[in-house]
Amino acid sequence: MLYLGVSYNRPKLDPYAVWNPNAIIFANSSIVGTKPRGLFINTNNSIYIVDQVNKRIQLFFNDTMKSSKTIYGNISRPMCIFVTDNDDIYVSDYNASNRVDKWSLNTNITIAVMYVNSSCYGLFVDNNNTIYCSLYNEHRVVKKWLGDNGSAVIIVAGNGTNGSALNELYRPSGIFVTVNFDLYVADYGNSRIQLFRFGQQNGTTVAGNSSFTPTIKLKNPNAVILDSDGYLFITDANNHRIIGQAPHGFRCIVGCSGTSGSSTDQLSYPWNLAFDSYGNLYVSEWSTDRILKYVLLNNTRVKPYNQPKLFTNSTWKLNATIFANKSTVGLEPYSIFIDKNNAIYIGDRQNDRILIWFNDSINPTETITNDVDHPDTVCIANNGDIYFDNGNSHPRIEKSIISTNISVSYTSITSSCYGLFIDRSDMLYCSMYANHVVYKTWLLDNTTMLTAIAGNGSNGSNSNQFNSPYGIFLDINFNLYVADSGNNRIQFFRLGQSNGITVAGNTSLNITVELNNPIGIVLDADNYLFIVDSNNHRIVRDGPNGFGCLVGCSSVNGSASNQLSNPRGIAFDVYGNLYVVDTGNNRVQRFAIIVDLSETTTVTVPITTTQDIVVNLIQLGTTIITNGYEQDLLLNPGAFSVDLDGFVFNASEWTYKYYCRIYGLSMYPNVNGSLIPIDNSTIDPSNPSCLSNQRGWKYGNSINSSLTIRSHSLPSNQTYEFLVQMKYLHDPSKQVTGSVLVKVQDMHSSIIAIGCVISPMCISNVEYQLVNPTTQVALYSFCIENCSTVQNIQWRIYYGQRNASSNVTEWILFNKTNIYANIWFFGLNTTNLTSTNDLFSSYRQWLLWRFEVVYHFQSETSSSSLSFLINQPPTNGSCSISPLNGTTSTLFDLNCLNWFDNDGIKDYSLYIWTIDQSKQTIIAYSSLSTFQVRFPCDDDPTYAVHLIMKIRDEFDCLTEYNFTSSISVRADLNEMNKFINDIQNTSNEIINNPYVRLLASQNQNVVGQVISLFSNQLNQFNQQNIDKAISNGIPWTSISVSSLQSSSSQISTTALNMSALDEYEKEVNCHAQVREYLIQFISNLAITTSNSLKLQSSALVQLTKATNQLTRNTLTIALNRCYELSKRLYLMSTQISSEDTQIIASQLGECTTNLVTGVNGPLQERMNVLDVDFIRATSFPQDYDTDLESSWSNLNLFGDGNDFSWSTIEKNRNVYYQKQLANEIVSKTKEIISLMTLSLNVHLNREQSLVLNTSEVLMSLERTSFESLVNKQIGNAQINLPSTIQTEFNTNQTISIRSMMEPLASYGNSQSHTNLSRSVSLTILDENGQEIGIRTDENHSIEIIIPRDPNVVIPSMILYNVTSNNSTDHYQHFFSLHYINITTTLPISVHFEVHPLNVNISYLFIYKFDGIPRLNSSVNEIDGWTLLCSFDLSNESIYRYFVNNQQTLGHSSLVIGLREVNSDVECLNSSLKSKLPLINERYNFSSNYEMRVYTSGCYYLDEMNEWKSDGLIVGSLTNHYQTQCFSRHLTTFASGFHVLSHSTHWNYVSINDDEKETRKISLSTLIILMTEHLFNEGFIKQLSILVISLMIYLMLKENKYWSMINLRMIIYFLERFEKFN
Repeated sequence: MLYLGVSYNRPKLDPYAVWNPNAIIFANSSIVGTKPRGLFINTNNSIYIVDQVNKRIQLFFNDTMKSSKTIYGNISRPMCIFVTDNDDIYVSDYNASNRVDKWSLNTNITIAVMYVNSSCYGLFVDNNNTIYCSLYNEHRVVKKWLGDNGSAVIIVAGNGTNGSALNELYRPSGIFVTVNFDLYVADYGNSRIQLFRFGQQNGTTVAGNSSFTPTIKLKNPNAVILDSDGYLFITDANNHRIIGQAPHGFRCIVGCSGTSGSSTDQLSYPWNLAFDSYGNLYVSEWSTDRILKYVLLNNTRVKPYNQPKLFTNSTWKLNATIFANKSTVGLEPYSIFIDKNNAIYIGDRQNDRILIWFNDSINPTETITNDVDHPDTVCIANNGDIYFDNGNSHPRIEKSIISTNISVSYTSITSSCYGLFIDRSDMLYCSMYANHVVYKTWLLDNTTMLTAIAGNGSNGSNSNQFNSPYGIFLDINFNLYVADSGNNRIQFFRLGQSNGITVAGNTSLNITVELNNPIGIVLDADNYLFIVDSNNHRIVRDGPNGFGCLVGCSSVNGSASNQLSNPRGIAFDVYGNLYVVDTGNNRVQRFAIIVDLSETTTVTVPITTTQDIVVNLIQLGTTIITNGYEQDLLLNPGAFSVDLDGFVFNASEWTYKYYCRIYGLSMYPNVNGSLIPIDNSTIDPSNPSCLSNQRGWKYGNSINSSLTIRSHSLPSNQTYEFLVQMKYLHDPSKQVTGSVLVKVQDMHSSIIAIGCVISPMCISNVEYQLVNPTTQVALYSFCIENCSTVQNIQWRIYYGQRNASSNVTEWILFNKTNIYANIWFFGLNTTNLTSTNDLFSSYRQWLLWRFEVVYHFQSETSSSSLSFLINQPPTNGSCSISPLNGTTSTLFDLNCLNWFDNDGIKDYSLYIWTIDQSKQTIIAYSSLSTFQVRFPCDDDPTYAVHLIMKIRDEFDCLTEYNFTSSISVRADLNEMNKFINDIQNTSNEIINNPYVRLLASQNQNVVGQVISLFSNQLNQFNQQNIDKAISNGIPWTSISVSSLQSSSSQISTTALNMSALDEYEKEVNCHAQVREYLIQFISNLAITTSNSLKLQSSALVQLTKATNQLTRNTLTIALNRCYELSKRLYLMSTQISSEDTQIIASQLGECTTNLVTGVNGPLQERMNVLDVDFIRATSFPQDYDTDLESSWSNLNLFGDGNDFSWSTIEKNRNVYYQKQLANEIVSKTKEIISLMTLSLNVHLNREQSLVLNTSEVLMSLERTSFESLVNKQIGNAQINLPSTIQTEFNTNQTISIRSMMEPLASYGNSQSHTNLSRSVSLTILDENGQEIGIRTDENHSIEIIIPRDPNVVIPSMILYNVTSNNSTDHYQHFFSLHYINITTTLPISVHFEVHPLNVNISYLFIYKFDGIPRLNSSVNEIDGWTLLCSFDLSNESIYRYFVNNQQTLGHSSLVIGLREVNSDVECLNSSLKSKLPLINERYNFSSNYEMRVYTSGCYYLDEMNEWKSDGLIVGSLTNHYQTQCFSRHLTTFASGFHVLSHSTHWNYVSINDDEKETRKISLSTLIILMTEHLFNEGFIKQLSILVISLMIYLMLKENKYWSMINLRMIIYFLERFEKFN
């Protein structure tokens, strides 16, 4: 396994890995000098050896045995060596200089990097660039950060005193530092290995003397290294051996004779050791001056016993055949063993011998008698040696070497072993019946010492006790099963656990089966138990449906062929036949396996399997197919089989044998249980071959990897089963099988293949696929031949009911598919079918399901099917946590004990939640049942942190365990603030900060937890800071963006407190730096599993949640990580469940939206510009003088018209870089959303939909057809589609509809005023994820309702005191006029709200663009009008009127006029209401009014990420909180919204709040109104003087705005002058 930033090798090893005990001499004294010590191998397999005598380093590239390079340096006597991943070489000096030097690979220059007081006997550089040195003579280990130029070192272990206390060392030698900065020390003088957890001064003995748990005795260990699983490998110097650790404990690896020597199988004072990348082991030897290489022999050992892969409904013949009787096996035989070659071993206790049957012989072919005395048990080791117990008379375990017939005593025991077992690692287990204990010993260790692993030695029924233990068995994970005969139960012990779980019999937590003196046990390949229930005279079996009786089911003692009498031993052969030692009848019975595949008859099937290869005879390994009588049938395992390790299956490396039987009528043809292949002419009269004609088939090639069954060879209206058995040429013990059922019918039939969309859900060649009841089943089918003429497709669903007495499954059609069509079942009439988990949860009583697809052609019908078994989740266990209270610095211990699942436990995932359980978050996951976790603090002190552990089996079936106790976690503010201060102050001490070391570990759980706890705390601080700022008068919308789930406005009436604003900005900038520091540690984490994706995406969501604290660096790193996670999700989308995919996609969507909001917030003036971004943007770049083309140097990019002041340049330069990043984020976000869509679409069928609903993004996805397009509600946004849509796409094809809403619209361009708008989009996609363009005609627009941020602040209405003007002659007019500047780059609608103080008053409302509206009996110069009648007032007593954006297009100003009208005359008279009133009287207001004017716009985002409005119309339903838009196409939409600033009568209202701009517009308004008045009065001369004077004034005082105002005035003046003349 490769660790990032790690230069050494930590190979992934099997627990039963073995090295060749005879070493290769890699180098001797002529190459490496005398007494070599230093040895290092990097990940490229370059080997560095220290030649201390010749003061040099010998370098061997790529594992070559000839020195490739020699490095010399200025050092007197090099001793230890360490090489970093950048090829820097660190060497310690053995002599008086007492220093560590750094050598560069391509030079002979040395630099001293560490000074100490004595020699370093161990050297290590961790992945945080800290060097460690073990001071042998000072009894301590010290370290120093290599980035520190000082000479001081820090003591990390040992107090300098020679001793054996936990904080002491005695001559420490080799050291090893993990990626979590835990330190292992070979404590040479104390003969132990000490582990010092990071930051701890007290060590723990993990091997050798004073170990807390029994490990192994050491004598002066010199060095220690670790493999990828954290198991130790130790040079046990004075025992002259190498020790290795594995799940089952320590054992000797090489040099196991215990004596010193110079032969290749001996060691003499080994000093150092190292792995290469292949797992080969290199050892430097002090005494014999050589480097030895031990080759890893095998990393996947094959167990010697049989665990057949059985069909779930496999049964055995009720009537047995006698395999051996009393004359052969003597009186009361006890034990039997059958190896992988089908050799059978039976202990003959009466005649003191071991009988062996080889090669399916009828009679014993070999007998072992030497030193055999009353053997109770027998078993075989991996190398073929025979181990047996010699009974109570001579209590010892004997070993017989099969090729010599020589037996030797292996070890003495205190009482007889009634159960013997040897696992794949050659660990021997013995159950001592009389001692009530199970022991173990490793066969490759010369000590033969027995270690108790279960039972405390006292007779009892507690979980740690036995009463006369008998048979034992170990599963693939080294978990132990014990037949506790006296307690009538089967006990299960997890590896390393001393307390057992009752899985069958008395005291079981679940109802299982009653047992009476269980003696023998075996497991099949699925870990289902087979138990010899001795005093009930029967064999019982566990299975998916629980326990049941197999044979001897009458429970009556007898000697008939279907009866047993006190049976004891049990074993499987390679075919799955069951052999039972029938002790009371003095015989061994053979029960032949029968598999009821047709539900009507029985057949014998050989069962062999390997987990690496899936054998498929046809594509996808479909279970049942249909074929026509007149068609050839191609079976091609060479082409269709799959290598699950990821390699291309190589057909030429296997041999192939094919078998066939008539399904439903006979078993496979066989002779004495051995199957007859189809190319063998031997005839089985009882079981005729389905291919009696040898010309009815042919091989497709010379290696027989394909087989064609010719047409007319298989009679129609029958079902046949074809089976292939394959053996691996390089290892014949590796065998695999595959089968297929073929229904033959008269008519032509195309072969239909069925596969699972989630590929791990379908496993070929098993009768039932396992399906988890919490997930959906998604299947796809296709026609292997030409199916262009298919007329229709139909899926049928059946449930299975098993008849216990006949062992037959009846398949019953589920007749509610139409009722639940498009509710539970999707695609019932398409090639793909999806069934949601509602089917399984609603019908829990049915565990068996079959899904059949039927293709109907014009003249034929073809079908295929897959059967499923509901997988059962892990059971029996519990979880606990300690302590229940702590801080963010507390390391909590999680223990999940006694969980059991037949499929094995894959992992444990820990989730937390506070208020809402639906918002649970993953915090850690582990394959181990015990692990440690750091928690974030509570969101609120009044809420507890609740814990959920999800225990998952190997097939991803989950059990959720809710902890009975919640925990309370407080923030360790001292440590957290120190970390924050160190970041702010860029302190060198930060390297030694414990949080930094944890973050640098690259451990996903650790990094994720640290980021989560800091993010959680920073998010709390941020919310408190925002609340405080708002309470001090800072508007919400100027510092934050509301989440999609926010509904209430936060408005403060307090006046703005500037000091509060400064304080707010200070904290925002401080915490922004912390987030930027944290984000870097997540960027390089490995992405491995779905849990990895969930953990990392969850951490990113929390880290980016405070969008006002995201620097551009943070945004960039987070963006790239979200993108990488999205890519990996897409690549894994067919490997993980729909539920996990939705969780991950939700988190990635939320993370991405956070980034979009974070980058657009400052541009939209919704957030502050961060100091660090401003400083970086405005600081001179390093290449300022050389890169003349740099955009930084181009001031034209940053000026504002003619304003090139430094402050303007700095401001706009920061805006420029923010816009650049915004465009990049928007573009990459589109890619991320596209990848998310593709990943989610994998799990959706036609008419199926899903919704991702988080606080920051709302996304729905649906697969349907154009005909089924309907309106979309997206939260409080809506998209309403017309009935007529234009597209070039085939409307019958399946499409995907993706709708989204995000909190903040993109910046786009400055005058869009989209800073309060949500972003709403609707996208139509084809099957390949490509966008489909659609349009509507002019009369059928798409309606879009776009909501705004609910925290928008709406200013109060402005009071117009118009009654005061009634008596002023100078200002008497026909209308009260108001001017609105509508000059903008994007068209807007203008909305008027008038509140009369007297609600009985009605108004005439008129308006004109770019001029003054004039209306009387002689003049009609208006562009629009309406009557505002009192009976039309809203509930708020407000008149509303708007001018849409199509009307305002091309205009720069709008002047409105209001006057009171007589409601009775103008409003109540229907004939007059539609007629424009012509009034010649000047206005006379009886009441004042209030008015508010705001603008709105409808925009879409174009390909350049700019807002455009072409073809979009603002609708009348627009109000303060939403905009109604009409569009003729679909894309991303936003709305503009702006409430116009304060204006008074005779002034016009500005759309721009700039003070100078307002002054400019006010002056132009004054000119227009006075010009109008003077023209009306005929004062032409006075008008000319006034206009000229004002123009001169403006030119002198307001020259910046002169050109625009002057042009407006001249145009207007000329227009009026022309009309006057």
